[in-house]
Amino acid sequence: MTEPTTTEEGGELATSQHRRALRPISALLIAITAAAIAVASTVLVLQERFSAGPQVLMAVTALIAFGVSGFGFVQAALAVVETASERRRRDREVTERRQGARARKTKESS
Repeated sequence: MTEPTTTEEGGELATSQHRRALRPISALLIAITAAAIAVASTVLVLQERFSAGPQVLMAVTALIAFGVSGFGFVQAALAVVETASERRRRDREVTERRQGARARKTKESS
C-alpha cells in the first residue's frame, strides 16, 4: 500500500513512504456510514415532520453524506486495486531475488 519515492534533500536522495489510498475496510466503513446517514436524513426530510429550517439542514446533510458515500466507495475500489498491484510487485521482487537452483534462468544458460 505504500510506495517509496525519492526526493533530493541536502544533496542526498531520501526515500519516503506515502499512502495513496485508504485501506479497503476503512473506505467501506466510511462509505456505509455515510450512506446510512444519507438515507436516514432523506427519510426524515420526506416525512415532513419538521419545520423548514431543520428540513433544510437535513437535506444539506443528506447531500453531503451522499457525496462522502461516493468518495468512500471510490476509495475502497482504489484500495483493492492498489492492494492487488502491491501483491504482484512483491511477488515479482521475490522471484527476482531467488538464487541457486530456484533462480530465474538467463537466456545464456538456457
